Amino acid sequence: MRFRQKVKRIILYEFWPPYLFYLPFLPVWIIYSIRSVDLIYFTRINPKMKFGGFMQYSKYEIIKSIPEKYLVKSYFYSEKPKDNCFYKDTLTFPFIYKPDIGERGKEVNLFRTEGDFDQFINNVDCSFILQEYCDYPIELGVLYHRFPNGESQITSVVKKTFLHVTGNGSSTLEELAKEEIRAYNKLDFLAKKFSAKWNQAIPAGEIIVLEEIGNHCRGTTFIDACELISPELTAVFDEIAKNIPDFYYGRFDLKVKSIEDLLQGKNIKIFELNGVNSEAAHIYDPKHNIFYAYKKISKELKTVFEISCELKALGVEKPNTTIEFLKALRKQLS
Repeated sequence: MRFRQKVKRIILYEFWPPYLFYLPFLPVWIIYSIRSVDLIYFTRINPKMKFGGFMQYSKYEIIKSIPEKYLVKSYFYSEKPKDNCFYKDTLTFPFIYKPDIGERGKEVNLFRTEGDFDQFINNVDCSFILQEYCDYPIELGVLYHRFPNGESQITSVVKKTFLHVTGNGSSTLEELAKEEIRAYNKLDFLAKKFSAKWNQAIPAGEIIVLEEIGNHCRGTTFIDACELISPELTAVFDEIAKNIPDFYYGRFDLKVKSIEDLLQGKNIKIFELNGVNSEAAHIYDPKHNIFYAYKKISKELKTVFEISCELKALGVEKPNTTIEFLKALRKQLS
């Protein structure tokens, strides 16, 4: 079984490492760099974000511009306070911990008890954010862009389904997890997390959510929800984005109570906004193939190039120099 899953993870592009998946677009970057006479033309897209939101940017610096009514309560700490009770006046369990600088869900954790959090926070040595946990039932990623003239568009909506298993009345939780390809490299972690029921048979029909963080690397399934794209939805995000200074391209990660509320701009809770490194995440829906994915990526890269060119024509400066970018990239890859 493990061998078959390993083969599937090699065949299915949604499990490929980013450097391999994006390798065919290296010539596209070179062509756009030549045309714009700028190796890092794309960082101009969001001039208020470090490197345009490509890497090493502060999550908190971005989300604090989002109107309070749309934002989950978020608290920034440049370092771990000496008093371990620092969070008790602002947050109640459960809540989310995430490093202020980081990508693809790395080190993001949901804490439900004081003991677990206190044990974890003692080893933290970076700036971080604590966010209230939002229990709205629908989690989405919405890729949005606008041109300097105000023309805007949503080009991707993805619905996230957390890693879970469904009992059949005979298989243990361990056996069910081993059957799930998205739990392939998480079995040791899950065995510890669910130690009390790991070897118990799960009743038929019972659903157990194994991971509550909505990132692909945490086992989340990305479902294409682009059918939600409409003038009404675009207007909602126009209203949100107009409050974010010099923002032209990115993906909002959010939860909503219902799709009806979303289209009316109600009961929306945003917990993250990514910059120019944002993906049209619906391409990872298992129903799509790599030809569809690459066609979509090509369109997004063209959009980024076009917005960058228009901003350059308006005299907008990049947030960082090429030398700074290359040094940061080298550090990131090392």
